[in-house]
Amino acid sequence: MGRLLKQHKIILFLLTMAVVSAVVFCCSQNQKPIEPIQAESFGDTHPFLIVKEDMYSELQARAASQPWSNMRNKAIYIINNYFYDYDGSAQDKHYKIRQIASAGALMYILDPANKVNYKNRVRDVLLKWDDALASIVATETNWDQYVPPGSSFFMSVLALDIIYNDLTSSERLAIESRLDLVEQMISPRNTWYLNKYAVRGIWNLYNGDMSGASSDISNYKNRLDSYLSDDGVFNGGANYGWVRLNGGSARGIAKTGFMDVCEFNGLANFYDDLLYAKMYEWMYAGGVTPFRYYTIFGDSSTSEQGNWPSFRVNSAHRFSDKAASYASWLVQDSENDFMNNDLLLSYILMDQPMPAPEKPKSTIWPDGGAAFWEDNPSDHSLMGVLSNIKSDQAHSHYDVNAISIAAFGEHILRNSGYTGWEVGIDETFTWSWIHFNAQSSNTVKVQGSNHQEMYGAGISEGFLGSLFDYASGDSGTAVSKGHHQRNFIMVHPQEGTEGYFVL
Repeated sequence: MGRLLKQHKIILFLLTMAVVSAVVFCCSQNQKPIEPIQAESFGDTHPFLIVKEDMYSELQARAASQPWSNMRNKAIYIINNYFYDYDGSAQDKHYKIRQIASAGALMYILDPANKVNYKNRVRDVLLKWDDALASIVATETNWDQYVPPGSSFFMSVLALDIIYNDLTSSERLAIESRLDLVEQMISPRNTWYLNKYAVRGIWNLYNGDMSGASSDISNYKNRLDSYLSDDGVFNGGANYGWVRLNGGSARGIAKTGFMDVCEFNGLANFYDDLLYAKMYEWMYAGGVTPFRYYTIFGDSSTSEQGNWPSFRVNSAHRFSDKAASYASWLVQDSENDFMNNDLLLSYILMDQPMPAPEKPKSTIWPDGGAAFWEDNPSDHSLMGVLSNIKSDQAHSHYDVNAISIAAFGEHILRNSGYTGWEVGIDETFTWSWIHFNAQSSNTVKVQGSNHQEMYGAGISEGFLGSLFDYASGDSGTAVSKGHHQRNFIMVHPQEGTEGYFVL
């Protein structure tokens, strides 16, 4: 039955594409192309989604210095060496569309003498969406079918907006028809909501549908806020906070970049909203260790590094100076200066060099927890985190008042972590034990009873000092039989004395 349903989906898709092709052909033959829908006062002049033509000269001037010259060189390399492969996997196909569209649109801006060549490269790869979509429908399922293609779609729309004026009406219609099918596949899905609303929102903006776009922006912002504590802590753990809201990864370009599209067009305030500044400051100070791996709470990987040099890291200054200086420390030794997936956004949004790197300092988030950092530049320095957040989500664990300690470049005391949704660890510990048992985290059971909530009452008191840091976490209703107040102290190293932690 599953195979028959998949075959029917493929047949329906191919029939739809045949109709689209016929429409494009008829329009071409009759010289009466169908123009895209435009609003009277919004989106009627392209490009407008993330850049305008009057910005081009300044963007071109940036290429004379680092790091923008490096981004330009990487874009040229992609244009010369990356090609769409009809025999590739579904993932490789839409990744190639994303990378070539991003690099080609950037070079279209930076090298006006050869902009026709770049326009043609972007046009040709966007026309491959019919083949890519057929492969996605045929071979991918669930998350793979919606989220990574959503970011490829998002980048495709940005690139289309940039080359719009040099396309014929029939070329635009051919590309728009294909992208419309991708949007129709992704946006009805009632899950992965940031991706859903970003995909639908940018497509409504491109087409001048302000009523639809306004609804998408509101839904996007409400969903984003539901993932954050009052102090900006992501309630599903650092790993998911990073990949959703730092861009660059398979899942993050649309989810993150929609903020910037909204800001650029004056449709929503993210840069000046203190909540989002706190979010990025927490992400770079409470979500990573001195050796730049994620702190392990909720569904967070024990083996992935949290130092991708993504477009959000490169533009963190738009949210706060502190977030930018922490981000600069985070990626200062990264081997890959810029991600191939997001060159266009990195170049445009990074309008100033990264500031001097600053290693994170001890911080307390009353609704979220506390991170204590040794004042030492070494990656082997001490760092300890107490987690206690007043909200939860699908990627939360029963880890209220859990701790995680890093030292000597290693996780010294850690929680269970995460290797994939509904996946156990090393065939030893089940998903149920990882995700639904407080025993999988460094926390406390009372009378042997499991926690009944994945959220607590936050940090009830604490202070920071040069000699020691202190925070006290209140379990609230998380502990079913009684109450758990955890006091967490870091005694900083002094001359002749090593540092240590006290519970």
